[in-house]
Amino acid sequence: MKSGFIDERWRTALILMLAGVTVSFTGILFRIDNLLYDLGQRMASRPPPADIVIVAIDEDSLSQLGRWPWSRRLHASLIDRLSGDGAKLIALDLIFAEPDTADQPADAELARAMETSRRVALPVMLEQSRLNGQLLEVLPLPQLTSHAVALGRAHAEIEEDGIVRGLYLREGLGAPRWPHFAEAIHHALIGVEVDAAAEPDGSSPFVLVREDFRRIPFLGPPGHFQTLSYAQVLTGRYPPGLFKDRIVLVGATASGLGDRLPTPVSGLSEPMPGVEFHANALEAFRQGKLVKNLTRETGMFVTMLLSVLPVFLLARLSPRMGILASVALLVFVTGVALALPHVANIWFAPSGALLAILIAYPVWSWRRLEAASRFLDREIRHLTHDLEQSAIVGRGMPEAGTGDPFQARITQIQAASQRVRALRNLIDRVLEGMPHGVVAVDKTGRVRLVNRRAQAWLGAEKDKPSPLELKADETPVQHEIRSRDGVPLLVDEAEFPPAMGIARVINLVDIAEVKRLEAERRETLAFLSHDIRAPLAMAVEQLRSAQGSPESLARLRAQLARAHELAEEFLATSRAELSDETAFQEIDLCGLLQQAADAVYPLAQSKGVALVRYIPVDPVWVKGEFGLLERMAVNLIQNAVKYSPENSSVRIELTENGNRVRFCVTDSGPGIPEAELPRLFKRFSRLNAQGSAVPGAGLGLYFVRVVTEKHGGSVNVENAPGGGARFCVSLLRIN
Repeated sequence: MKSGFIDERWRTALILMLAGVTVSFTGILFRIDNLLYDLGQRMASRPPPADIVIVAIDEDSLSQLGRWPWSRRLHASLIDRLSGDGAKLIALDLIFAEPDTADQPADAELARAMETSRRVALPVMLEQSRLNGQLLEVLPLPQLTSHAVALGRAHAEIEEDGIVRGLYLREGLGAPRWPHFAEAIHHALIGVEVDAAAEPDGSSPFVLVREDFRRIPFLGPPGHFQTLSYAQVLTGRYPPGLFKDRIVLVGATASGLGDRLPTPVSGLSEPMPGVEFHANALEAFRQGKLVKNLTRETGMFVTMLLSVLPVFLLARLSPRMGILASVALLVFVTGVALALPHVANIWFAPSGALLAILIAYPVWSWRRLEAASRFLDREIRHLTHDLEQSAIVGRGMPEAGTGDPFQARITQIQAASQRVRALRNLIDRVLEGMPHGVVAVDKTGRVRLVNRRAQAWLGAEKDKPSPLELKADETPVQHEIRSRDGVPLLVDEAEFPPAMGIARVINLVDIAEVKRLEAERRETLAFLSHDIRAPLAMAVEQLRSAQGSPESLARLRAQLARAHELAEEFLATSRAELSDETAFQEIDLCGLLQQAADAVYPLAQSKGVALVRYIPVDPVWVKGEFGLLERMAVNLIQNAVKYSPENSSVRIELTENGNRVRFCVTDSGPGIPEAELPRLFKRFSRLNAQGSAVPGAGLGLYFVRVVTEKHGGSVNVENAPGGGARFCVSLLRIN
């Protein structure tokens, strides 16, 4: 999937690059570029220079001085007045290509004023002789041209959308010989002579040749420069010295009289007079602020870089952040394009890059969906095959169908997800139901998987450090530990094949029962090897050495009887442990206790011990095995007789309490030391009576406990208040 993702990233980058370069190369979105340039011009208004003044031939001047054209004597008077007031340069944006037929001496008067002033610049016009006719260069009259300090082409380039945004530095018929009028004025101001002659480049002398297009950074909308009326200046209605060291541009501003140009800061609704256009251009020349277009090659290269940039952003961001990043990048590129003309005098047409950025998110989403669809189709096939091989969570997957393929994929994924969840739940239930504890840890020893038993035994928690010290040097590893509750546990630790971050799996087994069985086995072996084997060995030895005397035969019978008794106790205990509760029958406990007391009566009579019975006459029914319950009662009564002194008594009583029945046997002996009580009912446990060993195997009371628990009851012992020990057995009564 990763390699496919990388491929899709480069495919997306190629699509965006082609889109951006195509738009940049063909210029089909030039209106967007021009709109952005115009917006930047409107947003960057600057104050006009204080040393540029426009003398406007406006409606007020026409009303005062008469209809146009005026006598050139008026222009001569204006030049004299401006020169006399100290004007630095006078640029007449007026055409003097033909003699003044109405007043021929007026041309000489104008030439005289120009010669006297030595600071007048005149324009050169490019016009057609008739509609669709030949293009001509129209120069001022020779007597005027000879006295002009600068000649320049008063021409503005109207672009395809009808807006004037710039000019060509050089233009001319057959050769680009003429500088722009504003540049000619600038060169005159700084004292640089401009050579208007240029070699033809082989083109026709009637073909317009131009070079070096520049955009003008307009200072503001029409009327931004300081402007005075022509009639006002001519009549001297201004403060003296107003024009000192100032550049004066004289031109028509009245509607229908001069050229009016739609510009980025004026638009089509309020065209800018040509004289004010020249004022903006002049200030751009003076400040070196003319804006140059990037070359086509450079523009396409920048467009390529900006077109692929969104792909590398989107590849690292979420969908929500991706769309926000796309919007931010769109705003950033637009802002940079708007700012470049003002901070670097460069114009970069951003429409190609903006289009690529605009469609980057949809194209990227489309390509990712395509890649995801292919990946899902492949994974669905694999998952379907894997699930078909398993009968644990069912078989079969829904068909893709012929409808919406995307919805079909969703349906199949939902079905597969349900199967996977069912399988995961099954694994979780199996893990939780295991009789052993399971802990899975990663390479750092942090718990990644743990079941309930392991949590209870060790307190292990998911995503927490393992409470076990890992034996990383040995594989597999088995050792024993103790749980928090002291339960002995066998730890089986082994490395795990790398998957899902799990490095080792630890299995915990409760070996308490194994330990108990081992202890019982050791005790049994000790019992067999000592308590039974010893009297038998002594009997065999006596048989070898005995001569058949009565004393020898008596000792032999005693040894064999003791071995027989021990074997009987051992077998009875084993029989009790293996008893089957399903075979229990209803038994009269009162009759059973009477029979048990009768069985011990001879022993009690021999010691002079009275058996005091408090047993009801009416039957009390319990469920159990008669032989086991009788032997249990016999053991209790017999022990009481053994520990009671001569000429004493043993108390046997039976009481009822709801659905429970309780019988107790109380002796008249010295009682049981408190330290001996906890181990009294353990296997092979024997007590000492008054410092003397009591015969037996230590299985009598253990037998009592086993039988009682097999019958669903309980047994306890306590020292009676009047002396002696009291053993009580509680059983479930049958109503």
